[in-house]
Amino acid sequence: SLEILWDEYLQKLNDDALTPLNFYCNQFADLKVKIAKRGRKLVDYDAARHAHNSVVAANKKEDSKLIKTKEQFNIAKKLYTDINNELLSVLPNLYESRVGFTVNHLKCVFNADYHFHDESAKLSRDIRQEMGRMNVDDYKLDTNVAQIINNSKASEVTILEESLKSSTPDKSTSEEVEKIINRENGSSDAKVTDQLSSAVVGADRPFPQNNETKPQISAKQRTPSLDESNPFKHDQNLQNLPQKVEVKTKEEVITLTTSEKPSESISPVVLYKVRTTHRYSAEDTDELSFEAGEVILVVPYENPDEQDDGWLNGVKESSGEKGVFPENFTKKI
Repeated sequence: SLEILWDEYLQKLNDDALTPLNFYCNQFADLKVKIAKRGRKLVDYDAARHAHNSVVAANKKEDSKLIKTKEQFNIAKKLYTDINNELLSVLPNLYESRVGFTVNHLKCVFNADYHFHDESAKLSRDIRQEMGRMNVDDYKLDTNVAQIINNSKASEVTILEESLKSSTPDKSTSEEVEKIINRENGSSDAKVTDQLSSAVVGADRPFPQNNETKPQISAKQRTPSLDESNPFKHDQNLQNLPQKVEVKTKEEVITLTTSEKPSESISPVVLYKVRTTHRYSAEDTDELSFEAGEVILVVPYENPDEQDDGWLNGVKESSGEKGVFPENFTKKI
C-alpha cells in the first residue's frame, strides 16, 4: 500500500542521505576546536621563541636558564607543528570533498525519491486495472439483472394474457347473450306496435269534455260536427303520438344492446401503481402527459411485442387517459 511505500521511502532517506549528512556536518565542530587550539599553540610557540631569543641576545652565561628556555621553545614548537600539520592534511581534503559529498548526497535523495514514485505509479496502475475489472463485472451483473427483470416481466405479461383469454366469454355464451338481447328487442317492438294500434283506435274516439260547461250531444249529431269542423284531426293525432313512442323505444333498445356487450365490460388488469417524480410532455399521440405527483395505474401492453425498454403502459388515475410513459420519470408505490 501507499503507507508501506511511504515508510520505506523515509527509511531509505534516513539511511542513505540523512545519516551521512549528519556525520559530515559533525566534522566541522571538531575542526573548529582544533583550529582554535592551533591558534593558542601558535601564541605559546611565539612566546617561547621570544623568551629564548631574549636570553640568547643577553649574552648571559647562565646555562640553566638558557637550557630551560630552549626546552620550552622546543616543546611549544613541537605542539604547534603537530597540530598545524594535522590541520594542513585535513582541511584541504575536507574542502575538496565537498563537491563529491554533495553529488553523492543528492544522488541518494533522488534515487530514493525515484524508487518511491515508481512503486507508487505501479501500485496506482494496478489499482486502476482492478477498478476497471470491477466496473466490467458490475456492468455484467447489471446486464444479467436487467435480463432477469425483463424475462420476469415477459412471463407476467404471458400470464396476464392467458388470464384474459380465460376470462373472455366463449362463443356459446355470446350466442346466448345475443338471443336474450334479440328477445328483449322483440318484446320492445311488440310494445311499440301495441302503442301504435291503441293510438290509432284512440284517434277515432272523441276527447273527454266537461259535462257541466257544455250540453250533451248525441252520437249522431256529434260525429258529423267533428267531420265538418276538422276533417283532418284524425291524421294529426296519428302523426303526433307514434313518433315520440318510437324514438324513445329505439333509444332504450340501443342502450340495452350497448350496455350488455360482454367484450367491453372487461376492465384492464392493473399490475401496480406508480407516482410521477418529474413533469413530462407527450411527444407522440400514444404518450401520456403528466405533472409531478400524479398517480398512474400500470397495465400490460395489448401487444407485448410493442413494448420498449424503459417505457410502461398505463392509465392516469385522475383523468382515465391511457398511453405509454417513461419509467424513469416515476417511482413505484
